[in-house]
Amino acid sequence: MGPIWDFDLAFGNNNYSDCKFPTGFWIKNNAWYSRLFQDPTFVNKVRSRFTYYKGQQSTILEKMDTYAKLLDLTQAKNDLRWDLIGNYVWPNPVAFDTYQEEVDYMKSWYTERMDWLEANL
Repeated sequence: MGPIWDFDLAFGNNNYSDCKFPTGFWIKNNAWYSRLFQDPTFVNKVRSRFTYYKGQQSTILEKMDTYAKLLDLTQAKNDLRWDLIGNYVWPNPVAFDTYQEEVDYMKSWYTERMDWLEANL
């Protein structure tokens, strides 16, 4: 199912697939998942787990801010070395001029994604 650290697709951080959009089922019709979604027990577990995380959304958004602050100095040093902020880096779908804009975009994308999933699961 892919490495657990591979969140570029999970958070819309690519420009080569529909995963860049916070709407849509990207892998639900994949052979493995298509079969799993035929099982009512699996579907109920997915809904239950989603409901839990939707209920934790404000906590998750707060954690994003907390981690962003913890990484602030490190990301600044990283940018001094690699000059990433404000420059397009493949395969990111967007480039922002500040670190805070990057954080805000991720939070906005996540919120829109969770709202879409809630309406479509």
